[in-house]
Amino acid sequence: MYRLETSEQTDPVAVSSDYISEYLKQGGMNPANKMLIEIDLEEASSDDLAEHLKVLIALWQKHLKTPKPPKRKFRFGHKTFERILDYKVIPLMDLISWEQLYNEGKNIPFTILADILHGNNGVRSSENIKDTDYDYAKSYLDNDEYFKVLNDFYIKNNMLKDWGIVDVITLNDKSSDKNKK
Repeated sequence: MYRLETSEQTDPVAVSSDYISEYLKQGGMNPANKMLIEIDLEEASSDDLAEHLKVLIALWQKHLKTPKPPKRKFRFGHKTFERILDYKVIPLMDLISWEQLYNEGKNIPFTILADILHGNNGVRSSENIKDTDYDYAKSYLDNDEYFKVLNDFYIKNNMLKDWGIVDVITLNDKSSDKNKK
């Protein structure tokens, strides 16, 4: 499945990582902190492979002396989904993008945004949009970390990929109802 560089190489096609690193350097690419790996998927179960990779990644990081990645400043969960739906973040992102591209630096008034997104007697007022919703939606447009955290959430919760959004939102509500009984 894997081998350390110090182990004997029996595969005549295998190339050492030092050779690949030098090749990438000559090509103008920075191979620092990058690993090329080959995994034989028939050799072990997915769970075994995942466990081996967890151990190996820690060893590789130590060997390469790579700094730990920064902790995410933003968490993503079912409550975030609920907030995105309640605040109508995705349509608001569309409107913000439109105003940035076509409105020559002029912002759409918050009263108009409130009417477009929530109707005349909507749950969220122009003040809510001004104080909270607008900046929240804009942060999704301006900060890639939000999408990275969303992707991390889906990778960690792969079972949710076929679920409806409402099912994800109510997931914790159902488990907390069971705890009350």
